[in-house]
Amino acid sequence: MKEDIIIIFYADDAGIMAKNKGIVDAFLDRLIAQGFDLTREGSFSAFLGIQYEERADGTISLTQKGLITKIFEATQMADCNPIWIQMVCL
Repeated sequence: MKEDIIIIFYADDAGIMAKNKGIVDAFLDRLIAQGFDLTREGSFSAFLGIQYEERADGTISLTQKGLITKIFEATQMADCNPIWIQMVCL
């Protein structure tokens, strides 16, 4: 993490966030110039099975519905009666 960019790595995946797209583009261009083979996915709407959404009011929503569904299926609980509870992070 630097003052103008945050990079999250996990194995061969990375999420890069910055104040504007130009900062990310310049960073990726420097890596490519150094010989790194990169694939640009576009928006940061999902990373490692976590869906990310910035709402109009400035809050951020994180969900993992795909992983939760897989866990329910693996534990034979796919037909259970779920109760949805929202979590608030301060």
